[in-house]
Amino acid sequence: MYLLEFIEDEQRQIVGVFNDEQDVIEWISSVPFIHKDADDQYTLSYDELPPYYEVLYKDSVYPLTRYAFNQSEVIEVVWSEIAHMDETNGVAPGVSKVGVYYYNNEEVETAVKTREQFKSELKAYYDDKGKAYTFGGVGSEDGEYIHVEGGPFIHIDPMMIESYESAHNIEQFLKEYQ
Repeated sequence: MYLLEFIEDEQRQIVGVFNDEQDVIEWISSVPFIHKDADDQYTLSYDELPPYYEVLYKDSVYPLTRYAFNQSEVIEVVWSEIAHMDETNGVAPGVSKVGVYYYNNEEVETAVKTREQFKSELKAYYDDKGKAYTFGGVGSEDGEYIHVEGGPFIHIDPMMIESYESAHNIEQFLKEYQ
């Protein structure tokens, strides 16, 4: 299933759920003032929105009004696959947020375990060296980090974790990082 939404700044407006991606594109194509840009992204311009418009799709009517938005220049039209939990066997399709990054649901367990191992090894390494450190940044725009007193400031992001995984051990990672 696919969830279709309008996104304006931090506000999300849910349009509805569709059985497949082709249905989503068909719905979008029925709205004359939704445009596809050069990057294949769909957008809606506030200035082109009428005060009231009915999107007719199959047997449904979706009321679309300019008064639902805040006069932003660009309103994103996005969709994402969501799981129909009554019909899902195994890992639910879609994506999940880990820190400030998104992973396909099939990758979340590995991403979290590797992240936790990375943090644990950093903690053990700096504890062994008697270095003071702090973990922080949870919920921030840049994401989680470790800051070592008199030492490195390391973001715990996918690129750092990938570097950590390709190193033979934490010492090699830190040597290559510095």
